[in-house]
Amino acid sequence: MACMLGGPITETRRMQQRTLLAAVLLAPFFVDGQDFTFERVLLSEEQVPGMPDGVMFDFFSPFVHLDASDNLTLSIRLDGPGVTGENDLAVFRRSAAGQFDLLLREDDTVPDRPDLRTDRFRSYSANDAGQVAVYTLVSDTAGQSAGAAVITQTSGAGLALSIPPGASADGLPAGFVLESLVQNFWSLSDAGTILFTGIAADPNVFGDRRVIGEAAADGSSLSIIAMDDMQVPGLPSGVAYQNPFAYGNPAGDVVISTALAGPAPLVDSSNDHALLRRDPGGQLQPILRKGDAIPMPDGGSALVTDINDFVGPRLDTDGAVTGYVSISRSGTIDEAIASDAAGGGFEVIAYEGQPVPSLGPYAIIERFISRPEFTANGTVAFIARVPGLDVLFSARSGEPLEPILTAQDPIPGLGSSIDPRSIESVVYNGGTTVHLLAESTSNFEPYDVLVRIDEDGQLRLVFSGAEPFNASTDPMNPDFREVFSAFYDAGNQNGAAVLGIEFMDFSNGIFLATPVRPCRADTNGDGLVTPADFSAWITAFNTQSPACDQNNDGLCTPADFSAWILNFNNGC
Repeated sequence: MACMLGGPITETRRMQQRTLLAAVLLAPFFVDGQDFTFERVLLSEEQVPGMPDGVMFDFFSPFVHLDASDNLTLSIRLDGPGVTGENDLAVFRRSAAGQFDLLLREDDTVPDRPDLRTDRFRSYSANDAGQVAVYTLVSDTAGQSAGAAVITQTSGAGLALSIPPGASADGLPAGFVLESLVQNFWSLSDAGTILFTGIAADPNVFGDRRVIGEAAADGSSLSIIAMDDMQVPGLPSGVAYQNPFAYGNPAGDVVISTALAGPAPLVDSSNDHALLRRDPGGQLQPILRKGDAIPMPDGGSALVTDINDFVGPRLDTDGAVTGYVSISRSGTIDEAIASDAAGGGFEVIAYEGQPVPSLGPYAIIERFISRPEFTANGTVAFIARVPGLDVLFSARSGEPLEPILTAQDPIPGLGSSIDPRSIESVVYNGGTTVHLLAESTSNFEPYDVLVRIDEDGQLRLVFSGAEPFNASTDPMNPDFREVFSAFYDAGNQNGAAVLGIEFMDFSNGIFLATPVRPCRADTNGDGLVTPADFSAWITAFNTQSPACDQNNDGLCTPADFSAWILNFNNGC
């Protein structure tokens, strides 16, 4: 029987909690034998497919994207004959079938502009529709800088110049052109719309303006929807944007976080920041402003004293927003997570100083460690520090904080004597799993651990840096290497995750970790599907154990009998 947060969990309590809480993250953990398969995507010093002999993968970027079809987009530095400092970075797509396709390389000709070449890649964004947009500096044939551009690989149509260097745009003042993007504040939606935060200026006039804009991936449109000194819709006349930032999601929803400028008393230090969201009609409307009163989870309300731009806000697939804010109650300023996922406006769902009775009578949240991530049904996951301990929490409007994993809980597969020293980060993949990067110690040596929480609430060890890793992923021809460090991507809705590893011999590689799905009909766990599993299911039903849940709805009901019959007939 697994233990969590200091006490055993009975099977009855398991099912009660599943009924009350979302299936993702919130079911108590239990351990069975689910494993992961590792597929090597690339290893440094390997030949790059489709390039001249001797051109090798050198080093990967930790910015990778795994879409719903298991296509992987990644930026890789190259080495070998003909590779120089001007052309050593390239963006590839690797298909689920293992085919590598070069999308764009530094020093390539810019689409529709034979007079320009790509210079230095800054960042890229990918979507589930198979498009990849690359933000790059560009230069002319003489090597002189010509500004910045966005080039997009459009589905089935090759490369397109989405945002030309020095582009004008609908909504910009006369004479102004778009000079650059703010590197970490742009995204590509599944519909092929690029939402960006950028800098625009008139080349003949001193000074520039922060702008929020949208561009079509095929380059057919470019428009500005907000910028410095523009009137903020929904606020009194004279209140203008000042240094806005844009945030989007794959569905194309837009949230803008902006400082406000204007004459007193319309704007002062108590109300000079706001969040705006675009409504279904295409209009931007304020949804939260500094100085607003928002409800607290323990009753009453608090005043918003600041809105954090750099750790959110985050948007879920339905456009709900969550992010960090500073709040004031009785003169005390605390950090808090606020969300409007419940549909009734923003409210605080977790805050510094909040008691966590399930962790002990003196346990409170001291500070937040990770950015909040949406999971299912408006639930938010985040990591926070309680006295001497890092804890992964889930929070939801109107419900108490739920500790999901603490840095004292043993990780299955590592042994009870090796516990995670700290939980470093959490990423939700938009589907039914959450991945955690933790740090553990063995003989006082730290190493990275990748853990997955699946749709059943099961805790799975995906990777441990404590042991040599088989870089070949071939049990017949192992290539064990000592691990130096690791990173991971959020993965996709199928539960797969991208694992990047740096080895002690200075090599590095990218691997795809895919869960081996459990056979639900094998309720007695003997690896076979036989009539004996029917008796095991009856026992599971009577004891309300997790094996009873054959339709994966988080409940143990008579409907699971029909689901077991279906699973039995389908076999494994």
